[in-house]
Amino acid sequence: MLDVGGGTGTAAFLASHAMGRESTVVVVDSSFGMLRIARRKGLAVVADTVPGGPFPDGMFDRVMANFVLSYVACNRTALSDMVRVLRPGGWLGLTTWGTDHSECRKL
Repeated sequence: MLDVGGGTGTAAFLASHAMGRESTVVVVDSSFGMLRIARRKGLAVVADTVPGGPFPDGMFDRVMANFVLSYVACNRTALSDMVRVLRPGGWLGLTTWGTDHSECRKL
C-alpha cells in the first residue's frame, strides 16, 4: 500500500496492522520531519511529492491519500499519478476537506 502525503504515518501504521505482517505500507511525503516519525513506527518512507513520485506503474495494490489533495497544485494530475501506480483492479481511497463544489468532487 502507498500512503500519499502520509506525514507521520498514523493512517499507514493502522493500515499495516490491519493488512498483516506480509504486507508493506510505504509513506510518501515531502516533510523529512514527519517521515522521521513515520520511520520510528516501522514504516517504509520515501521523501517526494505527488505527482511525480519514483514508483513504477502498477506497483501497489492499494493507494490512500488522506486530506492531502488540498495541498497539491492540480487534483487531476495528482489523482492520475495515484491511479498510475495502482495495479489493475487496485483500490484507491481518498479523504478530503472542501465544499460540495470542489474540483476533487467533480473528478
